[in-house]
Amino acid sequence: MSLAKTEDKAWRRLREVCWSPPGRAATGVRASTFITCLHQFEQLLRSGAHVDSSTRVVHLFCGLSQAGRAIAAAAEGFCDDTWKLTSHGIRATGFGDDFADIVISTSPPGTSASFVRLSELLDSPLWESVPLRLEDIWDTLPVPLAPPQTSSWRLPAFAPRVFGHVPYREEPVPATPLSLELHPLMAWWAVLYALCKLAQVEPARWAVHTSHVSALHAHAVEELLQRALTHLPVLIADTIDEVAFV
Repeated sequence: MSLAKTEDKAWRRLREVCWSPPGRAATGVRASTFITCLHQFEQLLRSGAHVDSSTRVVHLFCGLSQAGRAIAAAAEGFCDDTWKLTSHGIRATGFGDDFADIVISTSPPGTSASFVRLSELLDSPLWESVPLRLEDIWDTLPVPLAPPQTSSWRLPAFAPRVFGHVPYREEPVPATPLSLELHPLMAWWAVLYALCKLAQVEPARWAVHTSHVSALHAHAVEELLQRALTHLPVLIADTIDEVAFV
């Protein structure tokens, strides 16, 4: 099946679950949260398709963040008010360093922050004590992508990946220095958060990184953001199935 058809099927799946919310989102405020957040996710990605790379990353991360709230609302693993997500739970620093060397770290386990709560739900690792480079997490994304240009030499270890309804990546993917492999949702979340934060707090530097005239990384960034538009709908639909039908 082509990626375009897979994407179209994913959007249909997401609209269908809005008509009949699954899992713990079947009724009440969790149902309204689920429906509203998925609607916001779709609108943000649709609008993001019509802007260039300098702005698209903001649409993608904000849409993903709202989809995360929908996933939490539907999750059978979240009882009481534990499904309510607050703050980000992830940090990005080092924007003045080489693009590939931007540092990403997480909040500790047990907080109500979005990245932490969803990582725990999906058995995906946190790394509050061992910050990771953007390049290392970029390599774990579940689609084949050109890495950002870097002056460093590396020979990463590899680990296989299989997930969901879409053949994300047939070849092995590099492993991070973590005890477990990142869930595909959390890999996308970490990379898009870091890029969005760079675009927001260092817009001039972000403009340089996305300029085809002056940036080594422009092609890699543009390709990543374009792939996100097609892969995130499939990933969100698959993850809702993963947490709501257990």
